[in-house]
Amino acid sequence: MKGGPDPAVVSFLQAYPYYQGNPALAAKAIIDPSKLDSVFLKYAQAGLIPTSPTGVFLPQLNVPNNTDEFTGKFDFLPTTADHISLLLGYTQNPYNASLGGGFTGGANVGFPSTNRLSSNLITLSYTKTITPGLLNEARASLNRFWQQLNTPAAAQPHPNALGINIGSDAPDGPTIIGLTGGPTLGFNGNEGVKADNTYSYTDTLTWIKGRHTFRGGVSWAAAQENSRYSFDINGGFVFYGPFTGIGSGNALADFEFGLPDEYYQYPSAVNNMRQKQFAAFFQDEWKVTPHLLLTLGLRYEYSAPQRDLLGRTYAIAAICLGARQRRVPR
Repeated sequence: MKGGPDPAVVSFLQAYPYYQGNPALAAKAIIDPSKLDSVFLKYAQAGLIPTSPTGVFLPQLNVPNNTDEFTGKFDFLPTTADHISLLLGYTQNPYNASLGGGFTGGANVGFPSTNRLSSNLITLSYTKTITPGLLNEARASLNRFWQQLNTPAAAQPHPNALGINIGSDAPDGPTIIGLTGGPTLGFNGNEGVKADNTYSYTDTLTWIKGRHTFRGGVSWAAAQENSRYSFDINGGFVFYGPFTGIGSGNALADFEFGLPDEYYQYPSAVNNMRQKQFAAFFQDEWKVTPHLLLTLGLRYEYSAPQRDLLGRTYAIAAICLGARQRRVPR
């Protein structure tokens, strides 16, 4: 170890000779290779742990981030009393996160992720001049938002292949290893796919009568949320290093010993929420005098409670997940 052996690891090995029976080697913080944890060895064999002769790893990576955007507006005037307008919008932003869960290990092994954002908008408007003092405006819109978040972009061993016997809804990479003061080994755990649609329609009627300008209208919208969340489906171990009373106080050494402080994992969840909204208003702009204008009006809005298509509900379950601590042999 650069700068000499870690005193915390030396003290641990001297207190627990199971991990190093040779006092001279224990004084140098050298762990008996035959006592290294099997999971740590599988991570090392798979090339998931970064190494550097100097003890410092500075990756230089390409991080593509491209955005394509299009906006178009088309106007049609079939008659002097009719105005039809079509608005089209499109945005796409695919990008890669080369450092994935926080670190890229080794020269050719890493945890990159693929991300993509896209949105689409279609709005059709129709304005009709019924009489010189009577105007109607109608507008219908469709807005779609789609997101692919942190999908692993490299093939890496799954938990069971690394000796971590857990059940996962959709394993797609190694269990995350979080080392306090060091790298995070594993893909970014905030995975998911989201596709939201919003449909809306508004209609407004304007009537000018003497000193009054009356406006009234209604609006309706339907929102759809379609998501699949896969947060930390591969699970994760955390080694707190000096901030714990378990193990040696050195996060990497505790990983080698197989002595984690915390374990977490979540299931994959599907969300298909629906909601409808309605609004109506009426107002009067009254020009009382050339220097006094009163605007009077009423508005009503209603948003229906959100509901899931299959009647599913979500609640916080008071379940404590903790890593099963292995007894430290002396």
